[in-house]
Amino acid sequence: MVKTTTNSIEFTDKGIIISRMKTRSGFKKVYVIEQANSINHEFHGVKKPLLLDLTRIEKSSLEEVMSLLSEETIGISSAIGILINSSFQKLVLNTYLNFKTKSNCPVQAFVNNNEAQSWLERYVAA
Repeated sequence: MVKTTTNSIEFTDKGIIISRMKTRSGFKKVYVIEQANSINHEFHGVKKPLLLDLTRIEKSSLEEVMSLLSEETIGISSAIGILINSSFQKLVLNTYLNFKTKSNCPVQAFVNNNEAQSWLERYVAA
């Protein structure tokens, strides 16, 4: 496990990186970059599927969640799952992502941890 200022980062046996945000400060650009650099250092630039667990954050705006999808985060990820608490927010976020994200890194929001990890397993390099 790696701890950053705002996140704890763990690596599953299935090859998925799980980043659990501990505080709202994690939405700030400096901490998003810190997280990406920590993951990049750990895996020496090899892209891995990333699960951003925001379930400890009571409320987050669409703008805050989108701030996590920085160039640095996408650059270290083969796919990104965003785990949130609200089914409504999941619907809004996934609709927004379908229209706004045009990268080679698939992104999807989830409210169920098992579903998120199952989806991310498809993006683990063989």
